[in-house]
Amino acid sequence: MQFASIVRVVLSALLLAILSAVTSAQHQNVAGMPALVRAATSAAGDSADTRAIDEMLRGTGGRDRRWTKRPHLVVLTTVMTFAEGPRTDYTATEIPLSQAELQALAKDLTAGLTLLSGHTFDAFASVRFETPEAGTAVRVVRDGEIVAARFRGVRAILKAVGYGGRTTRKDGTIMSGTVMLDEDYDRSDRRRNLLRMHELGHALGYNHVESQRSIMNATLGAEPTDFDRKVARIAFSHFAPATPRDILARN
Repeated sequence: MQFASIVRVVLSALLLAILSAVTSAQHQNVAGMPALVRAATSAAGDSADTRAIDEMLRGTGGRDRRWTKRPHLVVLTTVMTFAEGPRTDYTATEIPLSQAELQALAKDLTAGLTLLSGHTFDAFASVRFETPEAGTAVRVVRDGEIVAARFRGVRAILKAVGYGGRTTRKDGTIMSGTVMLDEDYDRSDRRRNLLRMHELGHALGYNHVESQRSIMNATLGAEPTDFDRKVARIAFSHFAPATPRDILARN
């Protein structure tokens, strides 16, 4: 069985506990939807689009989740060790990524942010490369930041090649994000840019889409589609037009 083409986001018990307040709502009809999704479904028209938008923005929890400010990006420069169970920190190995690999990872994530924010953001608030000492525990849940790294053992433990997630407040505001990439896959597979964008999508608030071809399909393979671009503009519409880009740039 091949797992290289499968992306399955499995939130740890800790993240489930954090998210429980925002994932307990039952599925609502259009009249009871939050304003963001209600506007999306009204604009969509087509029932297939409506269902897919609902999947991507609200998921099974019945609530859209969003960043209210431009996130910072932290890229860990060494491979981390993945482990099961509720945790906010992971142990660093002594295996470094090359400068070329680090720059490519930051570039792909920045391109992903631009596309998946509907061009609301053309860059992270900042990009920081952090080098932890081998054997030390590194916290990956940090307010206002998306932490990205390669992890050893993701595929062996999760039977998947990526793990992306976020923590949120009860009102749906996203506080932090994580992008965890299987070490072997992210180093060698030509589709790693799609994996990176997919997991970043989860960190930005998106869920798996089943009823439409999308970068957020659970099975890795689809390039970003016009549907993805449309939903991204809807998802980040709360930043515009009231918030000019020059103001965003200072956040």
